[in-house]
Parts: sequence; structure tokens; C-alpha cells
Amino acid sequence: MSEDDVKKVLKDFGLTQKETEIYIFLAKHSPIKGGEIVKRTKTHRALIYRILGSLQNKGLVESTLESPTRFQAAPFEAILDQSIKTKKEEAAQIENKKIELLNYWNKISQVVPDASSEKFSVIEGQNRIHAKISQLIKETKNQLCLILNSKELIRIVQLGLFETDIKQLSSKVQYRLLSDLTNENSTTKELIKEINNAKISFEMRVPDLGLGFTPRMLIRDEDEAIVFLSNNQDGYLTANNQTCLCTNSKALIQSFKDSFEGLWANSTDFQNKTAKNYSGTIASHILQNADPESTWKKHQEIVNSAKKSIFILTSPDGLRDFSENISLIKDWSSKGIATRIMAPITNDSFKNTQELIKFCEIRHIQNSTAYSLTLVDGIYLFQSYRPIQTQKKTSTTPLIGFTKNVDFVKKTEIMLKELWKNAIIPSTVNMEYIRKEASADFPKRSSGATTPLCRLDSHKIVEEKKPTEQDIVNRIIAAKKQIPTFSSKEAKAYCIMGQAVVHPPLRFNMPDLLLLAQHFEKQSSFGEEDVLIISLWLDTPKGFSYVPVAVVQNNSGTSQIWKKIYDKIPAGKNVQLVKNEELEIRLHGNTFFVGWSNPIPLLPPKHVLPTGCLILETYGHVQINSYTLIPPSGFKSKIEGNGFYAFVTFLSSTANYTGPGTDGYVTRDAIMTTTPPSNFDFTS
Repeated sequence: MSEDDVKKVLKDFGLTQKETEIYIFLAKHSPIKGGEIVKRTKTHRALIYRILGSLQNKGLVESTLESPTRFQAAPFEAILDQSIKTKKEEAAQIENKKIELLNYWNKISQVVPDASSEKFSVIEGQNRIHAKISQLIKETKNQLCLILNSKELIRIVQLGLFETDIKQLSSKVQYRLLSDLTNENSTTKELIKEINNAKISFEMRVPDLGLGFTPRMLIRDEDEAIVFLSNNQDGYLTANNQTCLCTNSKALIQSFKDSFEGLWANSTDFQNKTAKNYSGTIASHILQNADPESTWKKHQEIVNSAKKSIFILTSPDGLRDFSENISLIKDWSSKGIATRIMAPITNDSFKNTQELIKFCEIRHIQNSTAYSLTLVDGIYLFQSYRPIQTQKKTSTTPLIGFTKNVDFVKKTEIMLKELWKNAIIPSTVNMEYIRKEASADFPKRSSGATTPLCRLDSHKIVEEKKPTEQDIVNRIIAAKKQIPTFSSKEAKAYCIMGQAVVHPPLRFNMPDLLLLAQHFEKQSSFGEEDVLIISLWLDTPKGFSYVPVAVVQNNSGTSQIWKKIYDKIPAGKNVQLVKNEELEIRLHGNTFFVGWSNPIPLLPPKHVLPTGCLILETYGHVQINSYTLIPPSGFKSKIEGNGFYAFVTFLSSTANYTGPGTDGYVTRDAIMTTTPPSNFDFTS
């Protein structure tokens, strides 16, 4: 607890800010004379005595009978007791009048809830999130699916949610939980005990490769879902500034359900894992107590004698180590050994990937595991907590051990092959190139396309001198709404931005996508607004490039401006105005979310972007950018921002896609200064 918590209680009790300050001052210095209070707080004498009188009337300050009078704070415990009593009485009064209030409201209300309307809503604060989870649990009729990390789950248990709700769970409902929990935590054991005593259909599984960047969510039947926006390394219910997004979009709920089912299929029953003394690693069959020295020699011997294949699951650091020891990969390649490497690809490992892909196959996977696996010839399986591919032995061997247990190795091989089948080929360019003009010597896409991936159709992009990170932040803090005038002809926007390249699978039947989502703050020239700009990878007279084909936004006052900005390209004829609840853009912690609850027609008309959402998970160090974007219409938008590279997750009713950390970028603090061409006036 802190002084801020005390201030909040006093505020709820009805104290003003100044009364709160004086009460806390008295608590620290009582008893004290009025004149001394004036002197030490540097507050006007008349105001101090007014405040003391008010606090005395509320029973929070006591005074002595001596002269001069001295003042002291009443016990804080009494305030807490009175506050609790008052809240309980207020709640009881509302509960008693609930039926009367609802009957009266139904008589006067002319609003008929539209049950068919698909929308997003925002839930903020620990208590509201807690209440929403409790509500969804109680309203479930058939199936409740949850994806929570262990910290989130433990926090929920500590808050007492399951203590009050497990006993009310219906025996007719199927409850399914995915989590990276273990049986070592006492809270987990208590949860298992509560569930077993409740005698309900409650299954728990642990994903074989961890949760990674999988969105944390709760899905109630096919009617409602909430997605938690929080840092995946921490619990989401740790502070009152936490946020969830709730939707009743059938298509989006189905995409969440598909994602859940895919993860569920590659997970192991929690009880089975704990029964085998599972300790957070995939290979419980591996000889964890094997002598490190002998295991290292065994690893070297088997890898050097490989005849057919080497299959590796590793980390971004593992890719870097491979790149530094690329002679090893070259040697395997020269021997005709089929080498496959799967790893989360980040911007830091981007160059390493480009080097390695010349000699082996590489696929991007979610950043989901802290250990490495090496499968040799489908017979031998090694596991370590850090990369084991270097030929030079380190001072402390990273190996846990190895196994050639036929059944276990076969099962692991099947899992790795399935993971490989669903993994994606990494891009040969990263997000940085999106802002650069295409040229003949740009790297080509590894999928075989003969055109560069980076070009933004007909747009000129000019790099500008970069400000400092703090300068951008200070300018945003000091920003005041600046409405464009005829003389200024300049519009200011203060925003957050998320940008992602999505390479949809073939079944999606759509070209590659470039999605740009922007949330403009209230102090921007044209007020608050959410905007989603969609570009398709299309063949143009100048070659393949990303062509803006749709603008979706929720501010009626800017629709005509967007049409002018994207004049002369397809998006200018496809500006779609939607309701606030149909488009949601949020940045919370390291998670950027954009969701749309209706399909979006694209130009050419044969393409439609289905209902879906984009989730970007940032990582690494801040990047500072400054550039000017000039579309064919002649508008100039100078964009300055502090941002981060991000992993990409795209969910829709027809495709679930997870992209590398080179294909997403989030600008946390952005200032956009837009100047129109000479023949356009913002004020007209």
C-alpha cells in the first residue's frame, strides 16, 4: 500500500484534494497548533481554518481545549470502518430498489438494445475486469474456453474469483483452460482441489511449446469473447489501469475459437504432465540427470555422423550463434543433409536469417519456448536451455540431455513437422524498407516472387532529421488542439500507430496485406479518431507494390479529407465511415490491438477483408523515426515517432496468421504534421 491508496480512500469518503493533504499532514505531525500548520504548509490562514472546520464537522479532526488550540487527526481506522459501512449501506439500498429502478427505467427508456449489432467495448480497471469474467462464467450455457498464462491464473485465484464462482459452475457446461502453469505453486494446487471438489467438466492443458504471443482470451459459447491487453510476461489483473476488449462479433469469436482449438490440439493434459514430474520442458523423457560431459560428447558424435536430416527448434540467439558458426551449416549442406531450423525471427536476427537461408531452410514460429531441440535423422533427440549448435564447447555445457526412446522421438518428430507445416517463410526485407523507395537491387522475396516487397505505390517518402525521444514526448504532453486556419494550412495529429505486413495463407485467396492502424488523440486538429488503411500487393504499371485500397474511419468530419488525401489511387474512392464500436484501436503496455467487427470491401471489388483483428506485440529497444510521406494527391505528412518492432498476429474468420518480429511496427508516440497542396484549404 502507498499514500496514493490512502488518498483514494479519503477522496471516496468525500474529502477534497486540499482537505486530504491537510488530514495526512496532521496524521504525520499531530497535535499541532493552527498557526504552525499555516507556516509549515505555506497555506493562507483563512483557508487552513476553513479546512480544519470542515474536517471537524466530518469527524476527521479533533481539537484540544487548551489555548491556543491544537489539532490532531482522528484515527484512520475509524474512517475505513465508516467508509466500508457506507458502501455496504449504499449497495444494500440499490439492491433493495433494483426491481423498482428497472421497472421505472423500462417505462421511460426508448432505446431498444440491438442484439444483432456486432461491436467492440472496452473494459478498464481490475474490478470491472473481475466482474466481467465472473459474469461470463455465470452466463455460459455450453462451453467456456480460456487462455491464460500462469501469472494471470494465479492472480485470478488470489482475487477470489474461483472461490466464489467455482461452486456456481454448471455441471452441464464444458470448461477448458489452456495455461503454462505447473503443479509446483501452492495456489495452483488449491485451484485443482477446488475444481475437483466441484465435480464439473473442467479440462486443463499445457501447450507443448508454451503460450508464446498467443492472445489471452476468454470465449463464452459462440456469443462473446474478451481479449486481455497486457504484457504477456505479467498478470493482467495487477493494476487499475489494465484493459480488456470485449466483442460479440460471431466471425471474430470463431477465429478466436479456431486459434484456441489449434493450440488445444498441440497441448498435453495438465494432470498427465504433473504426474510425470513435468517441470516446464517438453522432453520429460530426456535423461535430465545425465552427465553433462558425456552428453556433450554424445551430441558432437551424433551430429557429426548425421546422414539424412537435422531438425532444429531454437531461439533468436540460436540463429545468431548459427550465423557466427555458419561453416557448420555449410558442412551439413555439402553432405546433402536436409537441415531445417525453426525460430522466432526478430529484427535483431534478421541479418542472421538472410545468411543462413542460403544453406538451409528456415521458418518463423511464435516466441514460445526458452529451450532448444535438435532431432538427428529422426532417431536422436537433444534438448537444452540454450543453443547447442556451436562446435566449440563452452565452460558450462547448455545440454540437459538426450533420448532415443522410439515412441517419444516419433511423437516429437510429428509435432515438429506439424509446426513446420504451419510456420511461415521469413520475409527477406523488414519494415524499415516500407519507408524506402523501391530499387532494382532490393532483395527479393524468398517465396520466389520477382519483385521487391517494400514499395508503397506512387508514394514518395523522404527521410527527415530525427528528433530525440524525449523531445517527441515533451511536445505531445504540451500539445493543445490546433484547428487549421486559412493562413496556417497545417493540421497536427497526435497519435499511436501500428503497421504490419501480413502474408495470408493460400486458402485466404488474397494478396499480401499492408495494414496501417492509427488512433488520433483528442488534442489533434480534427479530434479523436480511429483509422485503418489497407493496402494490397498488386501489379501496377510500374511493377508490383502495395496499393492503398481502403480507408476505414469513425470521424464523419474527416471523411472528405481522407478522400482528398488518397485521391488518384483506389483508396480515395473507398473511404468507409463506421460507428465507434465497430472499429477499435488500442495500445496497452507492449500490446497494440486493432479490431473491426464487419467485413471490409476492398478495391478491386473481388477482394473482401473479413471481420478480424490484428495484434502486435512489441519487443526490443525504442527506435526513433522521422520522415515525410507524399501520396499522388500532393498532401505532405511529416511523421515523427518513437516506436518498436513487433511480432504480428492476424486473426480472421478465414485465416489465423502469426508473423515474424520483422513484419510489425508500433509507434508509441507519434506527431503527424499534414500540409495540403496549394489548391486545398482545410477550412473549406
